[in-house]
Amino acid sequence: MAPAVPERTLQVPVPWYSLKCNDLLPACFSIPNDQAGFPIKAFVFNCIEQTAVWQTVCIISSGTLLKFEPDGEFWKMNAHRRKSANLSLTVPSLGATREATTQERGFTILELMVVVTVIMVISAVALPSFLQAYRTYRLDDTATQVAGVLKFTRYEAIRLNVNAAAPLAARTLVTAAGANVYTDNDNSATLEITEKQVLFSQNVTLVAAGVPPNTAGLAAAVGVAALTNVALNGGSVAFDQRGAVVPAAVNVLYVGNTQLPNLGNRAVIVLPSGSVQTWSTDAAGNWRRLN
Repeated sequence: MAPAVPERTLQVPVPWYSLKCNDLLPACFSIPNDQAGFPIKAFVFNCIEQTAVWQTVCIISSGTLLKFEPDGEFWKMNAHRRKSANLSLTVPSLGATREATTQERGFTILELMVVVTVIMVISAVALPSFLQAYRTYRLDDTATQVAGVLKFTRYEAIRLNVNAAAPLAARTLVTAAGANVYTDNDNSATLEITEKQVLFSQNVTLVAAGVPPNTAGLAAAVGVAALTNVALNGGSVAFDQRGAVVPAAVNVLYVGNTQLPNLGNRAVIVLPSGSVQTWSTDAAGNWRRLN
């Protein structure tokens, strides 16, 4: 058995900053060439990353394995003789080595770009549907808030057992801040901060009776000959102690998006009995009841 080649410390700094497997390949050629007069054929066998520690093994034609490991500040070379000519070493392919390195390090910039591109495509496809759903929700929510004030006013009239000569009214008011719907607790026709109220200051707000399409179709759907439009400013719907509307009428308030009229409209209807209904229509005037 050939004697083991002694260890040597190479004056090559440990490349902690480098991720290349062939950083020590020049040393793999130069050192054996200085010791023996035979042609050198060497290649990098493996490169393993373990907490920033790299290991490089070179195979030369004489059957000597040169193993380089970090030793403090420099690389240490261990030379070993192969015991048998039948000793076989499996060399990973370049693609397999790159794949293993990629899995250990994380995602490549190309993979990240592909993921970002897929997310952007999905967002671009889903965004119109999301905006449509959000705008529809805002219309429905505004109509629900108007109906909520009307129902609250009716319940208050019943709870307070108001005088038939002075019914409790829900009123509308338009100011510089926007359109208001509020419960006039003291019948002063003046909006007070303590009164139940909602303010619509954006583009989804109360609209005039001439804005929604096919209002005659709405009246037919409700089952009445005509609807009484509540004025946007100074309009009112009053309830007596029984919760009935006085004077008896089928009152209606309309809600719409002033910037996007193609979204359709909502109608809040108060029947003579005091019952409140919410209706919806598309831009073509096809009305349907929401509740």
